[in-house]
Amino acid sequence: MVIAAVITTGILTNITLRSIEKNLPNALLTELEALELLIEDLADVVSAAEATRMTPNPENYIQLRNKVKIVFDDVVKLRDTYVFDNLVQASALHAVVAPAISDIQLWLVEGVPGYGPETAITLEIVLSRVTQTLSNARTLNHDSQKIAQSILNEQRIRLEHFLLSVNLLFLMTLAVTVIMIFLIVRRQVFLRRELEVQTELRCTEKTLQETEELYSKLIAAIPDIVVRTDVNGQILFLNDVALRIDGYQREEILGKNLLDFIAPEDQESAVENMHFMFDGRLGPKRYTIVMKDGGKIPFEINSDVLRENDGSPYGTVNICRDISKRLQAEEALRESEKQYRLLVENANDAIFIAQDGKIKFPNPSALKILGFTQEQPAEIPFVDFIHPSDREMVINRHRRRMAGESHAATNYSFRIINRSGREYTVQLNAVNIVWEGRPASLNFVRDITDQLNLEASLRQA
Repeated sequence: MVIAAVITTGILTNITLRSIEKNLPNALLTELEALELLIEDLADVVSAAEATRMTPNPENYIQLRNKVKIVFDDVVKLRDTYVFDNLVQASALHAVVAPAISDIQLWLVEGVPGYGPETAITLEIVLSRVTQTLSNARTLNHDSQKIAQSILNEQRIRLEHFLLSVNLLFLMTLAVTVIMIFLIVRRQVFLRRELEVQTELRCTEKTLQETEELYSKLIAAIPDIVVRTDVNGQILFLNDVALRIDGYQREEILGKNLLDFIAPEDQESAVENMHFMFDGRLGPKRYTIVMKDGGKIPFEINSDVLRENDGSPYGTVNICRDISKRLQAEEALRESEKQYRLLVENANDAIFIAQDGKIKFPNPSALKILGFTQEQPAEIPFVDFIHPSDREMVINRHRRRMAGESHAATNYSFRIINRSGREYTVQLNAVNIVWEGRPASLNFVRDITDQLNLEASLRQA
């Protein structure tokens, strides 16, 4: 507010002084304008006189008298207003114009001695007198312009010097005021910044405390082993899960190298992977960890590098997951798949999956009955092998079964013709399944051609 007050005072002072500067020439300009107007009206009298001489009719004489009357009024106004001030030689101009215009006004009313007011001689005398008066008035007006300009220049210089002194004073006052306010504001800023730093420090301490609490609870809740090491692999921290799994005490692990607990057969790859880890994200790796009792458990370890703000590493964090049960389940699944594969591949019945009218994953018996040997296509159009007389019946029953009709037949017989043209009679048993996210059917096909032939022979016998 102080600065605003000082600036406002300075602006108002400048406005006032500038207003004075602008008002200084007002009197001079007003007088000059009056003189200019008088000369213009006097020139109009000259023009009217010339026009009357050229065409001496009553209308032109009336116009001439009116013009003279206007100049007469201008002279009276000049005498009453500016003659005594006389800044721009108004009295001299009045002395030149006033007698002439009075004579002309008299001549146009009474005429000159021996001639009437509207005679050519009188008009010539009027024109000569007004022309000479106009010339003298213009000369005086030119001198008045020079005098006015000189007065204006002198007054402007004096005002500019005064205005410069005033502005310098205001600038000094403003500078002192700004410096004082700057020092006060700077002190307030320092106090506020110190308060903000203290508040931020308290918030940071609170956030750090909450983060540490969250970190400790997360570590405690993780079912996997969590180990933190320095850049050389020395163990600096581990959670309680590690103690429950490996059987060690905490003091038996802290300070040791992580490689000391990895089985000898995996240590070489562990060292190599540790070097790779500092160049980029490594991803989960499988190692065998030696327990305190000498037992070995397979672990999947996912490691990452801890880095400073400048990117320099200062340690590693390692999440170790026991995968022994998963490996056992995978082995059991592989064994189960192997048994089922042996069962399907060695089955006498044809077994295959039908989806979108194609045969997928046929067993050897299915390929044999269709007439394929080693050249097995990726997808076999099963409809093409159905006997033309039975094709519509098989397609209809398949659609009804896939639509979920409970009374649709799932066990029936029909004929097929294989690649070599041999005709078989087969018995189909199908079950709806979902394969690769879409509806399909698992089909069991048995060749009953020989059985039917034997039954026919027995009936004939």
